[in-house]
Amino acid sequence: MTLRATIRPGCNGMGSCVRLAPAVFRMDALTGQAKVILEDAEPHREAVLTAARSCPFVGVEIDGVPMEEPIDDAPVVSCTPLAPDIVELRLRLGNFPFTPGQYVFLRLRDAAGEFFRTYSVVDATDGIVTLCIRLVPTGRAGRILTGIAPGTVLGLSRPKGLFALRSPNAPKLFLTGGTGLAPVIPMCLAAPEARKLVVIGARSPASLFWIERVRELPNTQVIAIVQNPGEDWQGPVGQVTEPLATLDLDAWPEIYTCGSPMMVEAVRRALAARNVPAERLMSDSFVPSGSVPPPDPAPARPRRDWAGHLRRLHVLSSAPLALIILFYAITGFIANRSDLFVSENTTETRRILPEGTALDQEHLVPVLTALLPDGCRLETFTPGTNPKAIFANGHGRQWMATVDGTTRTVRLVERGTLPADLPMEVATVAQALSGTLSGEPDLEHADLDDESLVIDFASVWGSHHVQVDRATRTWTASTMTPPLVISLVDLHRGKHTGNWQRIIVDVTALGLALITLSGTAMALMAAAPKRRRLALILLTISAVLMALLLTLR
Repeated sequence: MTLRATIRPGCNGMGSCVRLAPAVFRMDALTGQAKVILEDAEPHREAVLTAARSCPFVGVEIDGVPMEEPIDDAPVVSCTPLAPDIVELRLRLGNFPFTPGQYVFLRLRDAAGEFFRTYSVVDATDGIVTLCIRLVPTGRAGRILTGIAPGTVLGLSRPKGLFALRSPNAPKLFLTGGTGLAPVIPMCLAAPEARKLVVIGARSPASLFWIERVRELPNTQVIAIVQNPGEDWQGPVGQVTEPLATLDLDAWPEIYTCGSPMMVEAVRRALAARNVPAERLMSDSFVPSGSVPPPDPAPARPRRDWAGHLRRLHVLSSAPLALIILFYAITGFIANRSDLFVSENTTETRRILPEGTALDQEHLVPVLTALLPDGCRLETFTPGTNPKAIFANGHGRQWMATVDGTTRTVRLVERGTLPADLPMEVATVAQALSGTLSGEPDLEHADLDDESLVIDFASVWGSHHVQVDRATRTWTASTMTPPLVISLVDLHRGKHTGNWQRIIVDVTALGLALITLSGTAMALMAAAPKRRRLALILLTISAVLMALLLTLR
């Protein structure tokens, strides 16, 4: 089993793979990117897999199969011997289209874990996928497939490979050895009208299989050749390349070979000796599975993934800041085009009575009480066409509700009494009322005379128009509600700055601080000096911006 790590394009030099698997990865000082220093990282499997999960640029392959490769479960239907060391494996898997000549990754499991082997597809009809496999007695796959029981669930990848027919009708010469015959059968079936010659090589007659099956293919001639003939063998003896010396190769414009790398290379040399252009040859080679590797060493103690934590903090702090920026972008558009939405006029807060509510005390008082803060009770009720009611909450605050019998609208006016020892000055009265009414007092535009004091408490979402009778020390407050668009405009332009706007500014500053600090920390952890210098510049600029933002809040 092998485990190969790669660095995908786009690596930003964060260096998390180097920290998590230092025996496998190293930072390149020239490019500022990570690179792999081990061809087979199987002894460091856990560290490499942790690094791959922590970084989007690290790719991992197990026995040449990418981790993200889709694998379908396929139960075993049968495993039939074809030769002393070759079996036909049939798996149940529907909807499995493939191009003749392609191979698949077969997923197997044993006590040492999951691993993969590649085998050519022979057939995939009626929901049965057929593979031809050479068993290596000391190999992991050989130990599992020898005597495997029907129903055992294995795994199949999607078909792979570019070994395929060039055309359907041109004459074709195939040279195969061992399980190299597996892709040749579907390729011959895919070209029934073409004239075909299949040369099958084997070590001994006992190693030949499917000879009659190939002979039954349409327009197909077979030459079987063995290296070690027995007493009963009557056919040609030698290497699979022997027939090439006597064949008219010009009669075969397409030549295909599939088998071991040594056999494929021997065919290539033999064709070159006959001056056959290399582009006329299509080849596919394979090697047998290896033996079981030694047990994995004890896994190293996992390290804390600080880089992963930083990335998550960076993302979490970016989300609210992005929403705030979007909010200011929308309100900025409205602020510059408010005339397209609504005129800038505030309206006195009025509420409409529910339909069917009678204007008597029994039916009207419960509705009016629901419009007021909890704990308010009725003090007086004046019936009539335009009934009035006065409510109090026991803390010196009163509300007068007036109902317009024609429009059925309710007008609420809050009333209260100032302390007897309170100086009747604008600042002191505003301070006393600020604990009762929301918003900021507009001291600059307050109106003070001998009889009364008029002052507005303004906020983004509403305002209170307050009149104070200096003689009786009583005050009344009419609530004025601006349209939502005007509230957004005021918020964007900084008018009536209140607690909400301060909170938004604070959240913006905090988000900017977290993004800056986490991004800078990630950049400082990179190996490339250029990235570290850019991080320091970014940190300085962001610190100045945050200072200005907090100063102007």
